[in-house]
Amino acid sequence: MGVTALTNSCPDTTKKASDYKQGLIYLAIGTLLFSTKGILIKLAYQYSVSPEILMSIRMLIALPFYLWVFQSQCRQGECAQLKRKQIFLTIVFGLMGYYLASWLDLTGLLYLPANLERMILYSYPGIVLILSVVFLNKKLGAGLLVSLAIIYSGIAVVFLPDLLSNDNNAATITAQSNYWYGVVLVFASAAAFAIFVVGADLMMRQLSSKLFTSIAMIAASMGIITHLILTHPVSQLFSQSIEVYGYGFIIALFCTVIPSFLVAAGIKRVGAATGSLVGGVGPIATIILAWLFLGESLSVIQGFGFLIILAGVLNLNRSR
Repeated sequence: MGVTALTNSCPDTTKKASDYKQGLIYLAIGTLLFSTKGILIKLAYQYSVSPEILMSIRMLIALPFYLWVFQSQCRQGECAQLKRKQIFLTIVFGLMGYYLASWLDLTGLLYLPANLERMILYSYPGIVLILSVVFLNKKLGAGLLVSLAIIYSGIAVVFLPDLLSNDNNAATITAQSNYWYGVVLVFASAAAFAIFVVGADLMMRQLSSKLFTSIAMIAASMGIITHLILTHPVSQLFSQSIEVYGYGFIIALFCTVIPSFLVAAGIKRVGAATGSLVGGVGPIATIILAWLFLGESLSVIQGFGFLIILAGVLNLNRSR
């Protein structure tokens, strides 16, 4: 009887291990695709497009894909089991993660280079862990606290050159003011995305990753379109250069639709806390891409700060 029980447990254990590895792969690929978004946005900004217009073009192109997935999930009978509370929470988390976080990030990129923007966004794993303790009953041990301290120390080092700057030139002060405005916007984006990640973990215990993602992204698309109607003449959507629409299509398909489903599937398999750690490949990818396509670089101090952040993540992974 004991042998039988042991034999029966092996397939479950193997399946869980396989799902976990598959989740990590999904998250890694999704994160890499998301990392290219900042580069493409900076390239699109060369054509004088506003964040709201670019964000709207991106989501209008992506929306049909999400509607198609939602319809296919409903045909399979999933929508019949939906409860009002589940729909409401999914909409809220979708608006947080892909409307509010996206708008804050795109606006912040007007004032920050893409590599620093990605570094600030990378603070979200720490926020995810704190929220996971509060809302998902995760335990936060001493090792995790040490890792969080290391990560945020690295973020502080990244901005050390700006903190030590004594340039009182009026133009420089204005530029620095805009710079720190960008920092605040991107950090707020990181916080909003962290709420989405934890919310996704919570909701995908009840819904499939495809159904959750499609509803969340449809809601985000509606939020973005509403934002555009309230702040811009809609005619501006149809007066952009062909290059802007080209970048919008690439961002929509390869930096929004595909990675959104990959990341959701990954979070469902490994959880919010572990899933957020895989985001460590994001800053590295963005730094390389920004160097290749935008000519951006990091100072020695900022590079050292990034190494500190990476060390914190590796320690965090070991602690878990």
